[in-house]
Amino acid sequence: MRGFHREFLKDAAQLGFVFDGYSGRNHIRLINLETGQQASAALTPSNRGLRNDLAKLERLSGRQLPHRQAGKY
Repeated sequence: MRGFHREFLKDAAQLGFVFDGYSGRNHIRLINLETGQQASAALTPSNRGLRNDLAKLERLSGRQLPHRQAGKY
């Protein structure tokens, strides 16, 4: 896995999801051990795709990650 995938998996772990294997060729499978919910995420380097997948995991877990400061100020 590449660096941005490791970062994504760290964020997913904060939401309670763990890596469960590969779902097909270009997706990873995640499972929330507390609730048993499953999710999948694409293995693309797209920044927008990673943000969308994290938002999906936040909705499923009912938690939110602290947002990083990305503004100019």
